Amino acid sequence: MRKTERTGLCQTSAASDAASSSAAISVDDALHIGGGFGRHQRRLLFTMCFYYGLGSTVTLLPVFLLPELQREWDLMPVHFALIESGFFAGNTLGLLVGGGVADVYGRRHTFCLGFWMVVVAGAFTFMVDNVPLLVIARLVTGFGYGFAQSCFVLLLEFCSTASQRTSADVAINVGGWATGMMWLTLVAYALQDQPWRWLILSLLPAVPVGVAFLLPRFLLESPRFLLARGDEREAASVLREVAETNCKPLPADVRLLAPPRRSEGGVASAWLQLLHPSLRRRTLLLTVAWIGSTCSYYGVTLWQLDFGGGIYLQNALGASLELPAYVLMKVLADHLGRRACWCIFLSTCTATLVLLSALPHSVLEGVLGTTLALLARVGASGASTIAWLATTEQYPTSCRNAGMGYGAACGRFGSILAPIVVNLLPAPGVWLGLLCAISTLCVLPLHETRGAPVSETLTDGPAAVAAERTPEPPPQQKGACTVRG
Repeated sequence: MRKTERTGLCQTSAASDAASSSAAISVDDALHIGGGFGRHQRRLLFTMCFYYGLGSTVTLLPVFLLPELQREWDLMPVHFALIESGFFAGNTLGLLVGGGVADVYGRRHTFCLGFWMVVVAGAFTFMVDNVPLLVIARLVTGFGYGFAQSCFVLLLEFCSTASQRTSADVAINVGGWATGMMWLTLVAYALQDQPWRWLILSLLPAVPVGVAFLLPRFLLESPRFLLARGDEREAASVLREVAETNCKPLPADVRLLAPPRRSEGGVASAWLQLLHPSLRRRTLLLTVAWIGSTCSYYGVTLWQLDFGGGIYLQNALGASLELPAYVLMKVLADHLGRRACWCIFLSTCTATLVLLSALPHSVLEGVLGTTLALLARVGASGASTIAWLATTEQYPTSCRNAGMGYGAACGRFGSILAPIVVNLLPAPGVWLGLLCAISTLCVLPLHETRGAPVSETLTDGPAAVAAERTPEPPPQQKGACTVRG
């Protein structure tokens, strides 16, 4: 750790000298000189936590809403299926469409449009009086939530080091997703004696995000996206504004290293880049890895133990059980790497699921069964969480959102597959464990991105791979414009 800190100090000093002498510097260097993970990044992270809290709320809303509607509307099983599936169908489509749109028209604009779709459709959910309109409202809400997932890439592209990206991923899941689950549970419990329409109060996390969009220059466009599209002047302007917000102003004559090739074309072009010769192999590997990681998460969730106390206590415990996975993910990803971290979580899930299926029920009734179930939940939660970070770092800026959207959409297929495996196949733990094992084999060949700067264009790929296989020179021999976490 001390060696890493000394190296970082030498690199930061060299980058600062380069900036002061008007030499061209990278976006990572500019962000590092401009305060690192400073006030602007913390402000953006705070906003994203509220958004992911909102996303957790709208995703899990049927857990508390459908029992109320069952009593009032006399719902049939097919109605339950349509209402629950409508959200995930819309979410899958939103992820696919929003990923390409964000790579062409910008992360901020895509996030803004998707957010307001979630707010409007989410509020409309509590105004409908029949099942068809409720299904439509849930479908549009899911579409908007998937469409706005560019906010995750937007935050990571304002991070200057790999360690900052890992911390941001963990903070979003702890301060956003898990906290949103607890918030929804608290609201539902407090309003259990009120009409179901009062659950609209669960959408309150949308207020800070809406205020952030209304404040001028509060949420800025990604400088990496702007640079990849060839708008060097606007990218430099955004970086100067970030540095001023962080009280670490950049020199007035600072210049950015332009990518070797400008990112051009429309939404179809962004998607076609996923099939580029340098990316098609990892795209195929990530397809299987995402399906296995997400299927295991929802499969284990469907197997959750009955702790008593009804759905309120079970959902609160479910959220708290994921917190250790997020903390462990940060440690493993920063010290062992994203690939090793993903494999460890998947392997843990594989082993525990197979044991839960193989051991006699009499053995699993005690502490052993509970421990294995908790380990399976931690492994599944960690695998589904590291997937987001690892995927965004596998793709260059020119198609990063498309790659992340495609991976997450494959994950939605895994969430659809999970109840089929759990409810219809014999020994579901064995099947889920086998899928996790196959996913582990697909993660192993992926490029390791720990400590590496994110690639900006397709031409950065071979250089990144070569850098992985070449021992790093001493700090004094490194280029002046390389900043690593």
